[in-house]
Amino acid sequence: MIWERVHDFQLGIKSYQQKINLTAPTITFPGIEEYDVFSIVYEPVHGIIYTNSKKEKRVMRHSEIHKFCDATLRRTLEGLKSYNNNVKYGYVQKELTNDEVEFLNLFEEEIEVRLNYRDQMRRWEKN
Repeated sequence: MIWERVHDFQLGIKSYQQKINLTAPTITFPGIEEYDVFSIVYEPVHGIIYTNSKKEKRVMRHSEIHKFCDATLRRTLEGLKSYNNNVKYGYVQKELTNDEVEFLNLFEEEIEVRLNYRDQMRRWEKN
């Protein structure tokens, strides 16, 4: 974060104002078409593959979840829950290691926490 010193000449008050420096998330890389949806990618970025609203494959990194909009997170969460259930009950023939299952569950929990936090902040802003 960058802090700027601001002086209000009408009130004669000096204050500090936050200026947030947000960078766009890393969402794609060459060769992404080879991966299945909700598969875990370790190289060149660490994350999972999801599809956006245009049905294009993108990468969501765990450290960049806070940069995605609510609609993308909700869509990804819905697909991830469905995929986890399909893997759990054997509808998907892909064998996942325990680490991969844990990683997918971690993503699911983190997205839920982020969405709940944003909903709570919106409720507080209304009051």
